[in-house]
Amino acid sequence: MATTKCPTYAATESSNELQNSTEGTSRCKVAMATAAKAKLLLRELKTVKADLAFEKLRCSQLEEENKILHEGCQKADNPADDDMTLLAEKAHLARENSLYARENCFLREIVEYHQLTMQDVVYSKEGSEEVTEIYPIT
Repeated sequence: MATTKCPTYAATESSNELQNSTEGTSRCKVAMATAAKAKLLLRELKTVKADLAFEKLRCSQLEEENKILHEGCQKADNPADDDMTLLAEKAHLARENSLYARENCFLREIVEYHQLTMQDVVYSKEGSEEVTEIYPIT
């Protein structure tokens, strides 16, 4: 005996398959989107963990530096160290001052030379703007 399917039953069955297929693709898309979001969140979590580790390291470095500075302030009651520091700074400033004094002297000589050479310049014709030097530099 042959089994025959009812045409309405066959149509209903194909629409169920189509609906299942559509649901399957939408489920797949949702799963892929969720996986992508999870991957993004995992990457962000790794970045945040790395930032946290860096900040912890920096914090410990700053704590050590702060501790050293506090110990240095407590030991800075020694005026001889302060005097030596001030003396070294004074020597540095004296060297710098002598350097600037020499530079200033050199610049004054240049200005004086320029003023002397400009006195030698005369106007060849009073009406014209042409300028000639009496003692040209060779």
